[in-house]
Amino acid sequence: MIYDCDGDWGHPCVLSDFSNGGAKLSGVTVSAIPDDFMLRLARGLKPRRCHVMWRSAEELGVRFIDRDTDEPLEARARTRQPVGVV
Repeated sequence: MIYDCDGDWGHPCVLSDFSNGGAKLSGVTVSAIPDDFMLRLARGLKPRRCHVMWRSAEELGVRFIDRDTDEPLEARARTRQPVGVV
């Protein structure tokens, strides 16, 4: 399910090409989806904040955004120091 960031509305969608960094979504009216939204992958899991990276007539590609920093998860991983490095 796709939700706006305020939780005011929700739309079912089809999730494909899922990875830690993002996903491809279809089954929605692409033009009706805002650039930033929440995606609930399954019941019991916390929703993921998403940012639209691309749109076609029938699909959108999103990256997952860290809720605390609004920084992509893959960018946070690149900036982490190895264990033992000061």
